[in-house]
Amino acid sequence: MTNQLQWCSVIALLLACGSTAHAADDVHDSVVIVFDASGSMDGSMGGMFGGGVQKMVAAKRALKTVLTALPQTTHIGLLVFSDVRPNGWVHPLGPRDDAKILAALDEDDDKPDAIKPIGGTPLGEYLKIGADRLLGERTKSLNYGTYRLVAITDGEATDGNLMASVAPEIVQRGIELHAIGVAMPQGHLLSKYANSYQSADSPRALEEAARKAVRVEASTVAGQLDGVEYADLVAAMDPEVMTAIIDAFSAYPNHPIGERPPEPKVEEPATDGSGGSPSSAPVVNLNGAPAQPGAVGCNCSGMGGDTGAATVALVVLGFVLVIIARRQRS
Repeated sequence: MTNQLQWCSVIALLLACGSTAHAADDVHDSVVIVFDASGSMDGSMGGMFGGGVQKMVAAKRALKTVLTALPQTTHIGLLVFSDVRPNGWVHPLGPRDDAKILAALDEDDDKPDAIKPIGGTPLGEYLKIGADRLLGERTKSLNYGTYRLVAITDGEATDGNLMASVAPEIVQRGIELHAIGVAMPQGHLLSKYANSYQSADSPRALEEAARKAVRVEASTVAGQLDGVEYADLVAAMDPEVMTAIIDAFSAYPNHPIGERPPEPKVEEPATDGSGGSPSSAPVVNLNGAPAQPGAVGCNCSGMGGDTGAATVALVVLGFVLVIIARRQRS
């Protein structure tokens, strides 16, 4: 079985090279802004530095400056919780559309597409919506790129229990969660769970906080090893190490927040027809297809864009091997 595992890994990695290279070409960073458009955002930023500027206006100006300065390759999502926007998405996560962003962030509330301050603060619900969308994007990108969820709010969540449930899981899943409290001198409960929390008491501080929170660096993917190098590196690996890596990446935690991970598919072994013991070892399916009766070894056929979790794990393993190889060379 050790040799079979090694050669299945080699074959899968070789077949996956093309799709992995294609995924590398499509790597992008993703940022989702969860924007508070509750009624309290209609109030002013008081204090010594607030200048009496409406909180909604200050937040719109900050986001307009920061989002339009991001690299064009960065995918942006703008998710607003407001009673007048049941859908929430004013800019669905995807390539940046400056016209749509500027229309949503127009300071004239009478404009039809402009965000208006009205309603409550269901922050927990919208953190989950934004995080689930990022997880879906991460699945398509084979876990490459950076994924940030930025909450801009001026009040505590009206669904505090839900927020306290989803926020820690978001961070545990590897999504960076950043929170900005707008004119909240007492801080925010989200600061207990987020990767970072910033308090902004003035328009200038709000813009600086937004700049830090959404900051992303262009993702790069390591150059590819050729097939021979892959095969040599896999063959030289300790089988226990290889198995541990495959098992770790097979977990692929991109299912929706707050839900149980999907149950792994269990393939029944082929039998000799008499109902007794299996006549051969079960097939290793890399594409999720049903095993052929009596088949032995590694089934790598049919690998396409809709790969199974095992294929994804092996693709990721390939990039792990790239890193190992580079360290050995240095």
